[in-house]
Amino acid sequence: MRLSVLGRQSLDELEALVLPLFAPIPNSERPYPDWGGEPYARCMRRAIVNVPVRQLRMLTVLWPMPPIRDLWRSKPHRYISHLLGHESEGSLLSLLKAKGWVDSLCAGESSSASDFSVFEIQMALSEEGDANVDQIMPLVFACINMLRAVPPPRWVFDESSSLAEMGFRFKEQDEPLDAVNFFATSLEHHPPKDVLSAPYLHQDFDPDAIQSMLGLLTPERVMTLHSSKRYEGAATPYREMWYGTAFGISHVSDQTVAVWAAASATEELRLPDPNPFIPTDFSLACDRLPPADAQVGLYKILFCF
Repeated sequence: MRLSVLGRQSLDELEALVLPLFAPIPNSERPYPDWGGEPYARCMRRAIVNVPVRQLRMLTVLWPMPPIRDLWRSKPHRYISHLLGHESEGSLLSLLKAKGWVDSLCAGESSSASDFSVFEIQMALSEEGDANVDQIMPLVFACINMLRAVPPPRWVFDESSSLAEMGFRFKEQDEPLDAVNFFATSLEHHPPKDVLSAPYLHQDFDPDAIQSMLGLLTPERVMTLHSSKRYEGAATPYREMWYGTAFGISHVSDQTVAVWAAASATEELRLPDPNPFIPTDFSLACDRLPPADAQVGLYKILFCF
């Protein structure tokens, strides 16, 4: 059990309100529940198609992963998502957009539990991309194979770390209910001194963890979900029990797995260049102005110029 309280009162006043209500609750030292096994073990190497209710064309490529909660200092999944979701020239998104197949792409962890997690790449497809999913998948694995083939560059970590730090520094103010929910959840997984910053900041560069996670993004472990109106009919013989969504499931063949595993990057796919425009100095310009006398002279020079 974790508790987070937010109010306009002073800390002493909040403590006086909280302690009588919660301090008497005994700590039973119960361990976290461990369900064991992989919930998606039977779903790997499966291609799922479904018919959405509204007009939607979406391709989701996902992999079941070990738990990542203990990796909050290094965040290897964020390192990988930074590269797979990059938008610069040479990126997967840039290539797929150039072919007219994808409108947007995002990558990262979609689920994180105590004993498993899920990493996914989600793409919004164009009409042409909706008909060319079989050509998109080899490019996805070509990009992953490219990342796996070289040691993780340190500058990528520094870049994503700077972006995360900037996001934390200039984070928008949360609604009170959202804030206390966030803090209470963060207390479950992080030391009190890191509760505010741990979900954001990247503290340790761990290339071994990055390579280990990339090694799990293989065709043998993949699941795909293609949502499209084009599957209305024979391709979706099943009905989901709650909403009646029509869907179909097929096994990814050995031949297809071999093609994906052998996919290699072309000149159109490459690591992004370092971004020189990420700010790192947030000090105020007024703190660096010269003394008042020198400022007068500076203004005169500027005016004469």
